[in-house]
Amino acid sequence: MKDIIVEIKGLEKTYGKNEAETKAIQGIDLTITREEFVSIVGKSGSGKSTLLNIIGGLERPTSGEVQIEGTNLFDMKDTSRTIFRRKHIGYVFQFFNLIPEMTVYENIAFGLKLQKVPRDEIRKRVTELLEITGLAGLEKRYPNQLSGGQRQRVAFARALAPNPQVLLLDEPFAAIDAKVRTELRTWLRSMVTKLGITSIFVTHDQDEAVAYEQGRALYLAMRRLQRPAWLLNYKGEGHFVMGRGAQKDWTIRMKQFFDYYLKGTKEPRWMKEGIHLRERGIDQKYDLLEK
Repeated sequence: MKDIIVEIKGLEKTYGKNEAETKAIQGIDLTITREEFVSIVGKSGSGKSTLLNIIGGLERPTSGEVQIEGTNLFDMKDTSRTIFRRKHIGYVFQFFNLIPEMTVYENIAFGLKLQKVPRDEIRKRVTELLEITGLAGLEKRYPNQLSGGQRQRVAFARALAPNPQVLLLDEPFAAIDAKVRTELRTWLRSMVTKLGITSIFVTHDQDEAVAYEQGRALYLAMRRLQRPAWLLNYKGEGHFVMGRGAQKDWTIRMKQFFDYYLKGTKEPRWMKEGIHLRERGIDQKYDLLEK
C-alpha cells in the first residue's frame, strides 16, 4: 500500500457569526496517497478554492485537521507553517501570479531564494525545470513577452522548484483559451505522471475532471465531498459510458443533474419528486451518488 501523503479529517470552514454565519465546507474527510492525482469538481461558490487554500496552509479551518505526510499544518505557529509550506507544498494559481519585473528564470528561482538555497543549486534546479516545462531558451524573457500557455508553464515550474510533496492546482487553465487549455491538460497529465508527484486539481469543468485517467475524481456539493455516478460514467464532451440495459432517459437525467449542480439551472422535476436514478438493469454502481 502506498504511503499516505495528505490526510484530512472533519474539515469545516465557517465565515461570519450569528445570523451572518455561512458554512463554506463541512465534514470533509479525504485521504490521498503518494503519486495520486485527485480532481475535485464543483460549481462556482461551492468551496473548492477554500478547501484548497486550507490544504495548502493559506487559510485556517474552523475545525478539523490537515496532515501532510503526518505533519498537522494547524498545530504549527504561523511562521513555522509558512516555512513548511514553502518547502513541501507547490501551488499553481488560476491567474499565473508571476512577478512582472522578474524574468522567467527569476520567477522560477524566487521561492528557492526565499529559502536561502545556494546559488549553484538554484541554477541547477531552474535549468532542469526549464527543460521539463519546455521553457528552455525563454529564461531571459519577462511575463509580458510570453503567451498565456507559456506563463502558466512558468507558474508550474515555480511551484515545482522546491520539489514539493504536494502540488495544488486551483483551476490553472481557466485563464487560457480552449485550444491551449487542451494541450496543457495533456502536458500536465504527462508531467505529473513522470515526476510522480501527489496532486490535487480543482475545477468547475467536468471534462477536465475526467481527463486524468490515472486519477480520482470527486465532486464538491452542498459543502461536502461526494463521488457521483456521472463522474464515474462521464467520459467527456457530453458522453457517458452506460451500464447494461441503460435507457435513453438515463443520459438525459445525468445531463440535467450536472446542469443543476454545476451550472445552477432549474432543479429537474424528477429530482423534486425524489425519483431515484437507478434504472432497471443498471448495476448499483450507477446510482446517483456512489454509496
